[in-house]
Amino acid sequence: MNGLARYDGYSFEYYSKRKNGERISGNWVYAITEDSSENMWIGTTEGLSKINTSEGKISNYSLSEHLTHKEVRALHVDDNQRVWIGTKLGLSIYDTQTGEIKKFSGRPFNNTINSIVQDTNGRVWMTCETGLISFNTLDLSYTYLPLQVNSNPYGDKMWTIYPVKNEIWLGTGGDGIFRFTSEMVGSLGKIGASTPKPEKIIDDLEVFDIIDDTKGSVWLATEKGLGKVGFSQSTLKVDFFNHLTSNDYSISSDQLFKLYFDSSQNLWIGSEMGLNVLLAKNLSFQNYNFDESTTIDAVRGITSVADSSLIITTSSRGTYSLAENHQLTKKISKNENNERLNLGRSITAIGQTVFIGTLNGVLVKDLSSRKEFHILSGKNIFSLAKDTLASKVYIGATDGLYAYDQRISKLITEKPIIKGFTRALHLSENDDLWVGVDGPEIFVKKKNSVSFRKITIPQIFTVLKLMVLMLIY
Repeated sequence: MNGLARYDGYSFEYYSKRKNGERISGNWVYAITEDSSENMWIGTTEGLSKINTSEGKISNYSLSEHLTHKEVRALHVDDNQRVWIGTKLGLSIYDTQTGEIKKFSGRPFNNTINSIVQDTNGRVWMTCETGLISFNTLDLSYTYLPLQVNSNPYGDKMWTIYPVKNEIWLGTGGDGIFRFTSEMVGSLGKIGASTPKPEKIIDDLEVFDIIDDTKGSVWLATEKGLGKVGFSQSTLKVDFFNHLTSNDYSISSDQLFKLYFDSSQNLWIGSEMGLNVLLAKNLSFQNYNFDESTTIDAVRGITSVADSSLIITTSSRGTYSLAENHQLTKKISKNENNERLNLGRSITAIGQTVFIGTLNGVLVKDLSSRKEFHILSGKNIFSLAKDTLASKVYIGATDGLYAYDQRISKLITEKPIIKGFTRALHLSENDDLWVGVDGPEIFVKKKNSVSFRKITIPQIFTVLKLMVLMLIY
């Protein structure tokens, strides 16, 4: 959704539709491939782009001339430098040498093509929602192989296809993996041969991508984590690498979409929570964050506690302690329930007790005892302010202002002190509490007062005007 990132081993360079100057067709990228001239072909929801990596030039290709649909889902460059373009509604084959374009949009191409690959015999295979299509690249004749599979809850049936040795493996939306054996593949195109029916080899799994390494192992990107297929005589076993909240060096998410091996056999993994790489030298994971990415792991709040450590909240990965040497020492709370902890944008602390504002109340965490509990469950919290001398924490929620007394571990009142969406809180140096709400007013409570005074916006402007006049005269 945020475009394309190019990594050179040191830093990322970004391409997007919003970027000034030359732009790629769209920001939601489905497919990337490279031709023999080192041009990168990019398939997006809004069209096809080509990046000339030597010159940095970007070319975009139109729906009317080159594509059967603007949403490009799959790309492949064959040995003749033809670009195979799978879209949401059909297939285009673009000959980069002659400029000739062939389009296929009738049955069975009249649906989504999510994956295109070429096997060791030179045949090009692709998925469609009703089965598979296999092309003879010499004359562009094809064989349609219908296949009924169970879909995921969103109706997606076919995600990926990949040649494993002399076989063809198909990853589905919710029905596991099907396999065309080498005998089935060899029978295609032969006169009198019956249409082969694949066998299911792995059940009950959504498989987004399949790839094999140089040692013969097969790896799977699934909704249950990173799968490694083990071969044991006639049976297959899948072992999974999963995200572990207790291990910051585990894979960042179990929802995985894309796999790629580089020349050093490091496995790069595209996930719901960013980019990961499984390093071949020690089989450990390394995670990457992007400066121009979405706010999914954004740092939402920072505060300090009594021992000078910093406490940092993120939107989805939990809350961390940062020691004085600037090293993340430990995760002090994990976001097991995004509905509860996502958007923990406010945080404060009194002593070793941390208060974290969430979409479902305030999480109170005692770092000394490691105990935690919640207050104001069900309320969206947007601001926090502490009064250390009074051992109070003021809480700004969507329905008003609340106060929590740490000495008795209890809310001072069950109902809001001030009603209204409380967005901002500030305790001044002389311990006056300022409260900003939706509307043209602000509230202030003096240090030794128990009541709030309302100041409307015109009154604020009047005070500022008087201050300016006093400075002038």
